[in-house]
Amino acid sequence: MIISWALHEMKNPQAVLQEAHRVLRPGGKVLVVEFPRNSLAQKLWNENYYTSKELADSLRKAGFEDIRAKRIEHKQILWVTGFRGKN
Repeated sequence: MIISWALHEMKNPQAVLQEAHRVLRPGGKVLVVEFPRNSLAQKLWNENYYTSKELADSLRKAGFEDIRAKRIEHKQILWVTGFRGKN
């Protein structure tokens, strides 16, 4: 499942991540792509984005495991993955 450039627009992003976890098959993977806080995009559009830690913590809270967060493309894109456990 891919959530691309949208999570920061949601009224309740934690509920979105929990629903993503619920509907994924055991072992399924989620990829969240966002602009990170303090990026050029935030300066241009003045929107509230996440830090790597905030987004990783949100995935963990939703039940995802093996979460990996990194900033790519000159640190202007946040790329976060997590897996639904096998049970």
